[in-house]
Amino acid sequence: MINKLKEIRELRKTRKLVAEEELKRLEKDYESKDKNEEIAQRIENIKRKINQLEKDLEGLTDLEDKFNQKS
Repeated sequence: MINKLKEIRELRKTRKLVAEEELKRLEKDYESKDKNEEIAQRIENIKRKINQLEKDLEGLTDLEDKFNQKS
């Protein structure tokens, strides 16, 4: 079970890193172009996704800690 939690946590970390890179790219596009509303909306969506992934990671870490304490 602990291995599965670690795998899920690593997947979330990877997804978060990918989202952060996409956010950087979009912000650069947004600044260099005419401040397109579609890009702004995508930036907001990615920021929400990153926040959710951070919450997921915290939850997984807490769950893993509880599991380790019981073992």
